[in-house]
Amino acid sequence: MLSKKLCSQLLDGNMTDHNKYISGTCRGFYVTINTTPNGMFSFQISAHSDNDPENAALRQFIESRKNVTEQIQSFTVYHNSVTIVSTRTFLGKKIPEHLNSAIMPIIDYLAINGYATGCMQCGTQNAQIDCYDINGAHHYLCSDCVGKVEGALLDRKQGILAQKSKFIPGLVGAFLGSMIGCVAYFIIGQLGYVAAIAGLITAVCAFKGFEMLGGVVDKKGVIACVIAIIFAVYLGNQLVWAYDAYSGLKEYGWSFFDCFRSIKEIITKLELTSSYYGELVMAYVMTVLGSFRSVVNAFKASTGSYKVKKMKD
Repeated sequence: MLSKKLCSQLLDGNMTDHNKYISGTCRGFYVTINTTPNGMFSFQISAHSDNDPENAALRQFIESRKNVTEQIQSFTVYHNSVTIVSTRTFLGKKIPEHLNSAIMPIIDYLAINGYATGCMQCGTQNAQIDCYDINGAHHYLCSDCVGKVEGALLDRKQGILAQKSKFIPGLVGAFLGSMIGCVAYFIIGQLGYVAAIAGLITAVCAFKGFEMLGGVVDKKGVIACVIAIIFAVYLGNQLVWAYDAYSGLKEYGWSFFDCFRSIKEIITKLELTSSYYGELVMAYVMTVLGSFRSVVNAFKASTGSYKVKKMKD
């Protein structure tokens, strides 16, 4: 996540960068740091106090800090921990300074007011506390809470696998949703670009369309959405080429529909076949880049897949 030098400047220099996350203790408090999908830093700090039920006073303090600093984007206070998301930063060497400005006043508040640290779930201090990866997020937990989390995730998985989609309506929804991505591809194509964002839009809309009409996106739903995405990209490429052909042939009486219907013959006659297929391949490559994470996440969600792993120090 950060270079060794930058990490040494973060939170009193007690953090360890494990590449995908950062963890350690700062002034005695367990801290984990993850990145959010939009590139911000998410801090989770284990803290609770018998004198502050449900961390109500802590919530008020962080709210007051958020009102006077530009370093805190959002926060959530739980019974035994707090999660703080920093504002986005592109400061390079000044990243530690930016993050310290957001977090250190809060840790100082915890230390001065006698808060304790322990399991981020139950707050216990009288057990072995280790850092665990739970579905990509990292938490300091005791073994009892890890067992409860695994049990809850297993129950959730069984519940998801028991759900069945309405496949035909869902398939229709996936194709209707993917058409939004097709339109996005066509518009971007008119600007002379092939962008990964069109693939992302196509994937998101296809999955949403399947869910709206099919109820749930199960494994069959994921496959249906992938097929819809493939078709939408193909259709979008056809529309781009047909419109280009129409721009050149409309003065000879050709309609857009004529160009769309005859696009293969047109590109063959103009010896543009290699360019056509080259752009189609590029469109699929960019679609994969833009939609891969969405497809993988949807497949994992459809199977109830989960991950609970004890991390090494």
